Amino acid sequence: MSDLFYAFVAYAIVWAAFFAYAFFLSRKERDLRAELEELRKAIAEKERGKKSASGA
Repeated sequence: MSDLFYAFVAYAIVWAAFFAYAFFLSRKERDLRAELEELRKAIAEKERGKKSASGA
């Protein structure tokens, strides 16, 4: 096999690894954003609970 073939295979492997890593990061970011939104809602509910308890 020629050196060009090995260079192409190495190039393809590097790009595949890059896209796999980018895909993994995007999934992780989506999960973290969802978790952050849940935390924001929980904090908002807790704040509303404190206001209604102190106002009653």
